[in-house]
Amino acid sequence: MDASDFHSPRKLSEFKGSRALLAPNPEVVVIFAHGFDGDPEKTWVNFQYLVDKLGDKYSLWKKCDLFFFSYVSRPQITPLAETFIKFVRFVFDRGRTSDPDPLPSGTQFHTMGQKANYRAVILVGHSTGGPIIREAVLQIAEPLAKAGVILTAVTAAEPGTTHSFETSFLNSSLRFFAPADIGVIGAGKLGYARSVPVLRTLANLYLARNQLYQNLKPGGPLLTRIQHETERLYKKFPSVPAFAALSLFGSDEEIVIVDVYQHEQPTKLPTVPGHSHVSICKPTLEYTTPLEFVTDALQRSTSK
Repeated sequence: MDASDFHSPRKLSEFKGSRALLAPNPEVVVIFAHGFDGDPEKTWVNFQYLVDKLGDKYSLWKKCDLFFFSYVSRPQITPLAETFIKFVRFVFDRGRTSDPDPLPSGTQFHTMGQKANYRAVILVGHSTGGPIIREAVLQIAEPLAKAGVILTAVTAAEPGTTHSFETSFLNSSLRFFAPADIGVIGAGKLGYARSVPVLRTLANLYLARNQLYQNLKPGGPLLTRIQHETERLYKKFPSVPAFAALSLFGSDEEIVIVDVYQHEQPTKLPTVPGHSHVSICKPTLEYTTPLEFVTDALQRSTSK
């Protein structure tokens, strides 16, 4: 089998615009959430290409299913997180899909109607995808914590064994590219648009009416709550992976504030020279850092 056709593409009609790349015998699932006005194709297309193109070098990806969550950048973070949870549950349940792309000749891939017991889960977010994933984690964790459930990490599930949906979700490893966790500064192209009179009027009208963008103001109530609740739960349950993310920013970041939560400071990475908010998450044959960033999560998750 050629490296270029190792994964089998699928369209997910249940979640408009979302896509999947399925491996023959998956052990891990990586779920991607794009940012504001992004989409699964433009944001993650390089990942979709390179996991197979460089499959011999990054062999762990051959045991991975990849799912690319799509959403419209208008609703607030809370309902988008609710939809993301439904998407992840769909992934775990391996529901049926329509409009499948044809399988490469002579290969045997599992189908969307066949449940896969993943040993590990990686949640990858870009920009607004970060706080959406963070809020989804809280929506799963807070009811359990309030009910007195003691949350703890579990070892990777062996083939043939399963954990509950909530356990699998909270044991996810989080890797973020330029997350909007601390807020949006509105510089760069957005700043230029708001500096030209006509463009400023149009941009301000659009953004003033966009509920999702309004959620991203630095120090705003929603981002503040997500941060405080995440830090509180991390302090109480420090072994739960989903309460701490590892984030990667470019040195030319022009959209979001380059910072992480207080409890993530010890693992804060240096910025990547010469990369912006848009390019930071797009690996190429010359710039493999994004691929290596997520591959590291795969290695850590499967070695537990």
